[in-house]
Amino acid sequence: MARIHVCIGLLVCFLFAGTASDAFSVDSAALAILELPVPKSPDARKYLGISKSGNFRVSEITSEVVIVEVFSMYCPYCQADALNVNELYKLIESDPALKRRIRMIGIGTGNTPFEVEVFRKKYDVKFPLFPDEGFSVQKISSEPIRTPTFITLRRKADKSFTILDTHIGETKEAGAFLKKILDGVNRK
Repeated sequence: MARIHVCIGLLVCFLFAGTASDAFSVDSAALAILELPVPKSPDARKYLGISKSGNFRVSEITSEVVIVEVFSMYCPYCQADALNVNELYKLIESDPALKRRIRMIGIGTGNTPFEVEVFRKKYDVKFPLFPDEGFSVQKISSEPIRTPTFITLRRKADKSFTILDTHIGETKEAGAFLKKILDGVNRK
């Protein structure tokens, strides 16, 4: 009898596991003005189109589309998905048209600069990663952001951003994930 109750409890958890993410939202204006440290690497600054020092805002990234990965060094799903995310970056960078239009960044929620650097080196991440020790990205969402979460932003004519898509969980397959993003970009 106890097994039946456990099974029913687990079934209820699985049935309602997605409801929290259905209501999940991020304030696109707040994300656009989120301040991050300017990368030390000249290549990363060039990639983002940032020429100043100190901090910059996400809205200063010079591209039509920005894919923001919210990750944590301690997240086993982020670690497992790192290869797929790197493949996504390579797919974008290998296509001249996409390379001009799309940028990727990672925000290490709750992570220190040291932790972000460990993640970057261990998983050979080529796109810019930023620490978020103060959980700033968490504070602009309607509920705690699970990791990994991918937020795709698109620049509007007035230079502000709109959120095209929010994907909670692993990318699984880079090509299919990129297609989903491009379908959203081309649809809107």
